[in-house]
Amino acid sequence: MKELKVKISKGTKTYTQIGKNDMAYLYEITDSETDHIYFEVFERKVIKGRVLPSGSFLSERIAYPSASDFGLWAWCISKGSDHRTALKCALKRLHSLGKLKEVA
Repeated sequence: MKELKVKISKGTKTYTQIGKNDMAYLYEITDSETDHIYFEVFERKVIKGRVLPSGSFLSERIAYPSASDFGLWAWCISKGSDHRTALKCALKRLHSLGKLKEVA
């Protein structure tokens, strides 16, 4: 299965995986244009492999959330310039997702 990359660059943003457990991921996002730092926490979702209309095969992989997933199974955490508090909140969310899934 294809795992998420530890570091992803997209435009002016760099996404760096700084935490994960069996049920969720935590990425730190930095924007070189604004110097803003924030965090994204999301559940581990597996997308099954499938055959594309062209006949090629798309392997099973972990999904990175799209904009519409935030608030459902993904969360963006920012506290303005207070990155330490934002990170604490993001780590709490990461750990709570792991605990919730283990209990269920």
